Amino acid sequence: MKKVLAAIVFMTLMGGFASAQSPLSFYAGGGIIMQDRPGTFDEYYDIGLHLTGGAGYQVFPLLEAVGKLEYHRYANAIDNVEDGAIKMFMYGVDLKLTPWVPVSKFKPYGLVGAGWASIKQDDFTGEGLSNPDVAAFVSALSLDDPTEFYYSFGGGVEWQLKPMLSAFLQAKYVTVTTSEETSVFINDIRLWTFTAGVKIF
Repeated sequence: MKKVLAAIVFMTLMGGFASAQSPLSFYAGGGIIMQDRPGTFDEYYDIGLHLTGGAGYQVFPLLEAVGKLEYHRYANAIDNVEDGAIKMFMYGVDLKLTPWVPVSKFKPYGLVGAGWASIKQDDFTGEGLSNPDVAAFVSALSLDDPTEFYYSFGGGVEWQLKPMLSAFLQAKYVTVTTSEETSVFINDIRLWTFTAGVKIF
């Protein structure tokens, strides 16, 4: 009898565990990027835009691993100089922790992540390059298209719109560990990303 009861309890717990999680989910979103490196990166580039997408797997009821891809673009803000946009293709994994809260459509969460950022830069053009000083400055600012390690942390809030659809707002602080050899002026790209998107599960 005890074995039967133990088996029933075990199956009930496992059933509750399975029903509490959606094993797979898919994310898509976009937003703005604000640089956080006064006197360097944010002085020469405008506020950026980004797109993101990914797939998540519910490791535990409150912990999800999300593999993701992100595309960032920053236009240059140098007078009389055109093009030179920086583009970053970022791929990595976020660990998303959702604290338990009473039944609610709104769920706050925190996350940490890491991965790789492939950085590309368009060639600079424009009348300003005819000035030797500007040309030398722009040459020093140019990147050599590196692929660098990045890490991030942040949080957000998710709210359920339909049984299999949620929306989210998220803020994240990202550090791309560029070296001094990558660029004279850009040593560690530090930025805030603000994202709005949807989750399908």
